[in-house]
Amino acid sequence: MRVTLKQIAERAGVSLNTASRALNDKPDISKETKARIKAIARQLNYVPHGLARGLASGNSKIIGLVVSDSANPFYGKMIRGVEEVVSAHGYSMLLCNTSETHDLELRALQVLREKRVDGILLTSTQVGTRHVVELQDERIPLVLINRHFPAIRCDYVIHDNVRGAYLAISHLVSLGHRRIGFICGPLRLSSARERRSGYLKALAEGGIKPEPGLVVSVNLIMEPAYRAAVDLLQRSFRPTAIFT
Repeated sequence: MRVTLKQIAERAGVSLNTASRALNDKPDISKETKARIKAIARQLNYVPHGLARGLASGNSKIIGLVVSDSANPFYGKMIRGVEEVVSAHGYSMLLCNTSETHDLELRALQVLREKRVDGILLTSTQVGTRHVVELQDERIPLVLINRHFPAIRCDYVIHDNVRGAYLAISHLVSLGHRRIGFICGPLRLSSARERRSGYLKALAEGGIKPEPGLVVSVNLIMEPAYRAAVDLLQRSFRPTAIFT
């Protein structure tokens, strides 16, 4: 059974407030009292209630991270990087997956609100901006990752998706490919639109007319992307290369 602060206070013969202030190193508690209460806490293997402490201080020391699929190697590296940074600053990370589903994204953000996180890193499904604006109105620090909303002012960290796609397709064109398939995410995503722009730019510079049938937009999780690749490769005029 979890040891409570009340049990520590009773064992030490002090008030609940005194026990709390001693464990939090408040200056108005004597060194002797602090030492005695902390010793009792160690004996009882007391673990502070993080949420209650956060509510009292107004600082939960938790950063929420919302990604579409933590099994995706791209997001796996991102998660590791975020975790290393927040840990180095004495914070914890709370991870939520959305499977690129807007309803799950809204649910994740509600959970993070309830946990009183100190900030949120969000890879948004980008179905509307209302929820992002609501977070801003509530003054919850927010940074978008890998995607952004051009229509609203919000901090974000992204790749140069246009140039990345352009370089990849230019390389394939230089190898002699003319029929280049492109498996991209839903075009509501800023990252998908930017990559398509780079794809089309490289084709144009290579004198290649785009074939709409070679561009497949799918939900960015493993199974739909696999099916899209199989479909492209089974066509009679299949591509000789695929960018994805």
